Amino acid sequence: MSLNLMPQEPWEYAVCGGLLAFAGYLVVQIIREATKPPPVPPPPPKPKEKRGFTASDLAQYNGTQGKPVYLSCKGTVYEVSSVFYGPDGPYHAFAGKDATIPLGRMDASGGGANEAWEGVLSPDDQGVVDDWDAKFAMKYDVVGWFIPPWKENDNKSSD
Repeated sequence: MSLNLMPQEPWEYAVCGGLLAFAGYLVVQIIREATKPPPVPPPPPKPKEKRGFTASDLAQYNGTQGKPVYLSCKGTVYEVSSVFYGPDGPYHAFAGKDATIPLGRMDASGGGANEAWEGVLSPDDQGVVDDWDAKFAMKYDVVGWFIPPWKENDNKSSD
């Protein structure tokens, strides 16, 4: 008994030809994939230009009217757009303000916002606000600095 692997019927030639074509297609695809250059990562987003914010400038960034939420802590303005600081969030009282004093005192009403904080906070409160500032610095983008109301005229005269 001999085993004949050569096609005998015309349909067998068609099946063998189809299988050979499919095998060739697979080989080409494997070679293409192996020689494909690695994908180029997208360029990093362009950093926002940092600027100074007066209390009235900062007040515009409270998460309403389609604007993001900014807050200042120890003079640094962060973009904190999230459910926590947005219009219905538990920390919305800090949105659009320098929240150094309320954060240090854990005053969720926002009392003391935009007020001079240097030398005002107790050592314990200062430690709390330092912790908040470190958290913001790790988690959120810095968009600028806060120009307190008592220094606005100084800033305008230097322009």
